[in-house]
Amino acid sequence: MDAGAPSVAALSRELGCSRGYLHRAVRAATGQPPSMLLRVARLYRLLGAEGTSRSWAERADRAGYADHAHLCHEARALTGRTPTELLGRGW
Repeated sequence: MDAGAPSVAALSRELGCSRGYLHRAVRAATGQPPSMLLRVARLYRLLGAEGTSRSWAERADRAGYADHAHLCHEARALTGRTPTELLGRGW
């Protein structure tokens, strides 16, 4: 995963709070756990980097996914669409 993709543990350390506290505070404020927000942020990184990479594997790596398969699985899980469908929508 790239340096721009923090983990919940890393965020809680940086903020000086426990993972449990961070989880409760973020969920109370947004209705979602921090891990879901990090997944969505990673997908937005992919969509914002459109055209900067030639291969899906490179795009996946730059956005913080483990590999192309991970990218495809996450895109489908979060949006119901493939990465190609998402990028074709002009995001």
